[in-house]
Amino acid sequence: MGGEMEAHGGSRAARELLAAAAEGRALMLLEDASHRADVVFARVNPGRWTKDGAQKPPVYVILIDFADFQHVIGDEAARAAFNEGWAVLHEIAHVVHDSADAEEGANEPGACETLINRMRRECGLAERAEYFFDLFPGQERTAFTTRLVRLAFDLQTPQLKKKRYWLMWDANLVGGIEASKQIAAR
Repeated sequence: MGGEMEAHGGSRAARELLAAAAEGRALMLLEDASHRADVVFARVNPGRWTKDGAQKPPVYVILIDFADFQHVIGDEAARAAFNEGWAVLHEIAHVVHDSADAEEGANEPGACETLINRMRRECGLAERAEYFFDLFPGQERTAFTTRLVRLAFDLQTPQLKKKRYWLMWDANLVGGIEASKQIAAR
């Protein structure tokens, strides 16, 4: 069965990203980082060769905290647009395109997530409205130890109206609650 298979459906931008990753010079390794306090959903780190590194391609380690995704609750439309697969695509985009996340305090998704939103749009999914999550209203004044945070996703309806969907999780279980690190799944 020689020759290339033709893709139908899905996201053209995602196929292009994965093709660029496969054809690129960098090597990417996926690592299960479940239950690690220093990983909030996913993250990419530059790797290092222990021998003959100058002769080898650059290497990156994509860390995925699968356990974090088990703590996410919310609207089905938002959950479909935020999972382990989307997190891995986000980290691959960082490596392939050297794209940046939103700057701290920005109310936008950032360059990397803008590409991922294009992929979501091509799949008919809700798009991430912002890169940073917010404390759920009322959580900043509560004595409860649970710290619910939320992340907004928007879906354009056929009537050209945006419908907002939400994801929530306890940041004490997932991590990232410090104000300077209110980041969700790169």
